[in-house]
Amino acid sequence: MIKTTSTKLLLTPEQVHKDLEARASEKLREFSSGLIPTISKEQMLGVPVPEVRKLARQYLKSYSLEEYLAELPHRYWEELLLHGELLNLYSDFETALEKVEALLPYINDWASCDTLSLKAFAKNRQLLLFQCSQWLERQHEYTVRFGLVCLKQYYLDELFSHEILTLAASVRREEYYIRMAQAWFFAEALLKQPDATLSYLTEGRLLAWVHNKSIQKACESKRVPLEFKTMLRTLRVSSR
Repeated sequence: MIKTTSTKLLLTPEQVHKDLEARASEKLREFSSGLIPTISKEQMLGVPVPEVRKLARQYLKSYSLEEYLAELPHRYWEELLLHGELLNLYSDFETALEKVEALLPYINDWASCDTLSLKAFAKNRQLLLFQCSQWLERQHEYTVRFGLVCLKQYYLDELFSHEILTLAASVRREEYYIRMAQAWFFAEALLKQPDATLSYLTEGRLLAWVHNKSIQKACESKRVPLEFKTMLRTLRVSSR
């Protein structure tokens, strides 16, 4: 867990709003609102992500965070990013999991979902796998997406098993941002675990849209050999 001391000031929403507003850019706000259509422009300030991360590190050193992290929902979209960056610094698994569970219902965009990359999760991957399977069964779109992103991030290398592919393929949802995360997972799996993953395409074990998008994303990668890309293109299916 992140350690705090009694001498630290309490971090308040007012302080966060002041600090974020001071770093806001209207040009970036316009640009970001086009990239993240599920968040209204009125909720955005246009703060660069590196500035959000810098604030998170500053707050960690100078403030007690617990009361602020309990202040949900937040006013600004950048606060979701900040909240996630603070959680990324947690080292205790159980505490990190509790905080993430509290935050996930308030995430409604791909960017704040995908920037969650917790140190505590990376160090406790075997414990995390069960929770990933639970997230994939939730109704909330971005909780499911987060489960898929975690599978891609943590389980396609030394902890890979066929169970990981089975879990990812078990998601049969129509929401765009879930399907994109699923395709992203299988594109990466084709690169890192091609022998095990290829059967999910040759045997038609994915939704047609996810199947084709996985091939597209794999073929767009510079890390995939040209010969493999040529073969993958022959596996496209009708999306009807």
